[in-house]
Amino acid sequence: TLYMYSADCAIIQLVDTKTKSIGMLHAGWKGTLNGIISNTVNAMHDAFGADPSNLIAVICPSIGKCCFEVGNDVAVQFKNAGLGDFISDKYEKPHIDLFGANKEMLIRAGLKEQNISVIDLCTFCHSDLLHSYRRGPIKDGKHLNGMNGMFLRLI
Repeated sequence: TLYMYSADCAIIQLVDTKTKSIGMLHAGWKGTLNGIISNTVNAMHDAFGADPSNLIAVICPSIGKCCFEVGNDVAVQFKNAGLGDFISDKYEKPHIDLFGANKEMLIRAGLKEQNISVIDLCTFCHSDLLHSYRRGPIKDGKHLNGMNGMFLRLI
């Protein structure tokens, strides 16, 4: 079992049913841009012989593009990384689609699109289920309770 906690960044779970290996990573905007996904996929290949085309990935809830407002400096970094399609300009300031950007990075790392599932719940919007760093401190453990329920529904 692997466990990881995050408040607004995406947690991505990876499974290779052929090699029986698993991996998990924390992919906020900085990690996404700095190659955390390809580094993890490569590490699973090196350590366990996992073929990226066999990996199954789940992108867990994170802050959604509806609420993930960033500065122009971050938007430029996404554009420079070839992720400009995941910047929304329908708001006053740029908003990033972290779900979409991370899915794209998984595909670039060799995963098949049909092997990628996204639990596209915004951590900021779903205060009844999830904690958000931007919304404020944890008061009642909602994040853990909500995540446990979501994972059980996926199995």
